[in-house]
Amino acid sequence: MNTKILSFPGLRALLIGSLLLLLGGKLVAQSAAPPAPGPSLSAASLSMAQQDALVSGAAPKLRTFFDYQEALTQDSLAPAFRQALAEGIRRLFISDSIAIGPYPSLRAFLDALEAGDSALLSPQSPVETHWEPGRNEGSLSWSTAAGRGEATFLLHRQEKQFGPGREAVWEVKLGQISLQR
Repeated sequence: MNTKILSFPGLRALLIGSLLLLLGGKLVAQSAAPPAPGPSLSAASLSMAQQDALVSGAAPKLRTFFDYQEALTQDSLAPAFRQALAEGIRRLFISDSIAIGPYPSLRAFLDALEAGDSALLSPQSPVETHWEPGRNEGSLSWSTAAGRGEATFLLHRQEKQFGPGREAVWEVKLGQISLQR
């Protein structure tokens, strides 16, 4: 039995060319994609109105933190609600590893609150916002019954899920909190 192999002289070149075109197109598409979201992207790419809107959310976010921590100190709190409040506090901050008052990390602060240690003192005066347009970081300051408090905040870009798609969005995250007596 004789087997005849059909040969198309240009088929090999066509396959190699198609493969290169597909791979090349994928590399071009990958290089044309927007950079991965993260804190290193500059807020200067936002309009002044967008930057102002983000920055105006920093002081209310700090107030939310103080409200949540005060609620966490309630003895009669159900465990599920206590966990939800702790998770809410975590979402306000840029990282679990930042220092909160005398505590070396957010985790240590939450552990201390759970153990019954006293919470940080809430602001006794309006919270002042300090920020320069185009910068990703600013600060908040306030007076407490025992001195002054300061917190950093960051304009942070991250990718979020919206229905079937993902979108890069900017939000305000709290950073380190320090207290001076």
